[in-house]
Amino acid sequence: MVTNEYATWIEEDMPYTTTWGVVTSRITGSISIISSALILNVILRSSTRLSSTYHRIMMIMSVYDIINSVAIALTTLPFPKDDKWVDLYNYDGMILGNYATCAAQGFFQFFGQAGSIFYYTILCVYYACAVALSMEAKKIERFVEPWMHLIATIISVWLSLEILINNGYNPAPKRTSWCTLTPLPYSCIEPLPSPPCERGTKKYQRHMERTLDYTFAVCIILILFSLSMVCAKVTKLYLELKQPRRGNGGMTERRRAELDRLFRCVRATFIQAISYIMALFISFMPHFLLNVWPKLDDTYIHVVAPVTYPLQGLFNFVIFVGAKVYHLRRTDSELSFKKALHEIIFNISFEDDAEAMVLSGTPSGIGARDSVQPSVESLKLPYGTCRSTGEGSRHCSNVRISMNESRDNSLSIGAWDDISWASQSDNGSRVNLSKGLSEAPSENLSHNLSRLTSHTENLHDGLSVAPSIS
Repeated sequence: MVTNEYATWIEEDMPYTTTWGVVTSRITGSISIISSALILNVILRSSTRLSSTYHRIMMIMSVYDIINSVAIALTTLPFPKDDKWVDLYNYDGMILGNYATCAAQGFFQFFGQAGSIFYYTILCVYYACAVALSMEAKKIERFVEPWMHLIATIISVWLSLEILINNGYNPAPKRTSWCTLTPLPYSCIEPLPSPPCERGTKKYQRHMERTLDYTFAVCIILILFSLSMVCAKVTKLYLELKQPRRGNGGMTERRRAELDRLFRCVRATFIQAISYIMALFISFMPHFLLNVWPKLDDTYIHVVAPVTYPLQGLFNFVIFVGAKVYHLRRTDSELSFKKALHEIIFNISFEDDAEAMVLSGTPSGIGARDSVQPSVESLKLPYGTCRSTGEGSRHCSNVRISMNESRDNSLSIGAWDDISWASQSDNGSRVNLSKGLSEAPSENLSHNLSRLTSHTENLHDGLSVAPSIS
């Protein structure tokens, strides 16, 4: 039994021990599992699948989130059943486990959490390399991506195992509804008089908290620095677009059109990166505030934390699928939001070439200056794509034009036109080449062919008469 001297440390009820904290964590954790699984499903059914660095990063990030969310959704089930301290914590949830199951829950939760944070950082570094530094996709895949995966995995495993070896995963009634980094009892890290630590130590707890603070501070610095590089790229392109037109040192219309297309694509990528980081901060903000300012014991923060923290997978899903819906509708202006969303989530396969070109790069764009070389015979425009209709057929709108024709039309129809932020619904602002060819007057075409035949016959007659004249 716990003496009365130490019982005062656990008299206060926290939101994490109540029905609200336990049930909310189970619901939001389950939602996050489903959301991350849907991201994996969308990636594996897309046309690019795992051929792009962006998809590989999102796939591993989703796997980490599933591991984290499964551990959270279990809440109190793995807690040690016959522990005197856990009994006094008075969690409003079923307890069926022991110290080993609690340690396993804490290990996988921490491993998934750390891996997710590292892969948010990797995603920002990737954006910086592809957009700000204009690195080729092949160079990123060969020289940057392997090191990022290796470093993130090693650090995640190292931190998680070190805590496990030191018996650092235990229930924390003032912080979570699942086993996490804390000694048992949690009050043993408080100033004296406090009960002695039975699992973990006060010294190791302080050491690990400092290590995590330094590690995640480096991640935040890399995130902010990477986003600053992308922001600088967007600003630079914007200022170039503000230069006067040709005359007195201004740019040509052709150059302005190229810069406008590039600016829109870089801006699209920057907004996507900002959205992911905002999702990260929304998820971790309550716990971050409580860790940075321990005296900030606000009940509202404790109530919000079980809601926002496990929903990281849902936020990622909304951003990931939302971008694909946008780009899919760019390729087909008649496709509604509902149909595009249905095609991405439920169809057997779908085309995401437009988004892949934004993130992988094109000859005139970001990410891989020369990694996507146009064919000598033809150039396929981004908006010429095929997509499944859900009825066993495919709707295609491809148009192939020669290299010379593509140069002539570069001012009106460019490689970035249908993957930019600009709305495609503006009448008259875009020219649908395939529609224009299909609606070309047949009379003019027949007239031109007859004239060509007449000229050929005259030339033939002239050649046959030439020997007799000589």
